[in-house]
Amino acid sequence: MPKIVFVHDSEAATAEEIKHFLNARPEVTYWVTMVPKVYFIGSDENVTTLSELFQDYMRKNGRPIDETSGGRYAFLEFTSSHGWLNKVVWSAIDEVDSSRPAALSDLFKRYLEKPPQ
Repeated sequence: MPKIVFVHDSEAATAEEIKHFLNARPEVTYWVTMVPKVYFIGSDENVTTLSELFQDYMRKNGRPIDETSGGRYAFLEFTSSHGWLNKVVWSAIDEVDSSRPAALSDLFKRYLEKPPQ
């Protein structure tokens, strides 16, 4: 499973719109955020597919992202990481390569409240 980070500006979407998108997608195994406008995502899909799904979601909800909207976002795959983050985020990043996504999902449920779908 690739390690993916999703970043966006305020013009692209609100935090609630992003959370609703991530919760609604069966392609997103889990997600966690501890830094504003930055989401660490677990998914077997590649960044191109996730980007297309996000654009489609925003278009269907009346907020298309294109050259005239001013919104900017990126899905990025990464292989290494270092910094100062919450233990839950580091667990998410470290366990992407493990075979324990169910245990990780339970960890998120304990620490992170997800909005209704």
